[in-house]
Amino acid sequence: MESNLQPLRALGVLDAIAENLFDRVRRGVLTPAQAAAKLRRHTAELRDMLTEDSGAQP
Repeated sequence: MESNLQPLRALGVLDAIAENLFDRVRRGVLTPAQAAAKLRRHTAELRDMLTEDSGAQP
């Protein structure tokens, strides 16, 4: 049951990251391209963490 919750937690983390990046773009701290690159990096890191935890191959 616990492993079923991991993807949901990862989505929550990704949502929080995206909100933070959007706010930083809105304030002019980041460009949209910079925020997109950071979001891609965070998404890849979370995907890697999930695949390592499940033992699956990406």
